[in-house]
Amino acid sequence: MLELTVSEILEESRKVKNSAGNLPVRYLPVEVVRKAKGVVEKGDFLGAAGYIKNAFYVFRRTVNRYLLAPHYAVDGAYEWPVPSKFSWGDLKIVNAVGEFLEGEIPRKNDNVKVEVREGEWVNQKEVDPLTGFMKESSRGFVSGKDDFEEVFKYRIEDISRVGYVFSNDWQNSSLRKYVCPLSRFITNHSRGEISEQKGSWMMTNFLKNIAREYIN
Repeated sequence: MLELTVSEILEESRKVKNSAGNLPVRYLPVEVVRKAKGVVEKGDFLGAAGYIKNAFYVFRRTVNRYLLAPHYAVDGAYEWPVPSKFSWGDLKIVNAVGEFLEGEIPRKNDNVKVEVREGEWVNQKEVDPLTGFMKESSRGFVSGKDDFEEVFKYRIEDISRVGYVFSNDWQNSSLRKYVCPLSRFITNHSRGEISEQKGSWMMTNFLKNIAREYIN
């Protein structure tokens, strides 16, 4: 059993021949879908939507600075590898890590943020998507957050079962397939545009179709 950062996974997997073959990509791990279904069944459809987004935020933070996003062969498809300290099905931990990195869901501020680390400082640009107004500021480096991709590790049982997806392609497909739709769902519900009954039905239907729609 290996515990590796994304950088280390990419380096180690180059040394071995892929044994899994050319598999389809599962955009959400089976564990995430299973846990989200359980949350909806308990009546918390909004919590399920936020949990899925937080899981996405965690994995994206570890791969978005690399050309390739490593995936792992599971049940006939490539999906995200398992974190070394918890599983993707640990709802409380996934939410805590996701909110540590990206903030609470729903977000109180919809501005677009760009952060660039320079030594022990992080320069921030915050842009209002409606007005285009940009605000710049700086803050001190936060260990564990600003170097998250350098310290966060995944459990790899067999390095030869690692496959790759181009990070930009994975992110763009994920945003289109489920992240943006869930964001609209959460926002519309917070505005009172979706009733509890309709929200529960929509999330249940979304999860029923997810296994079929998110492997391609």
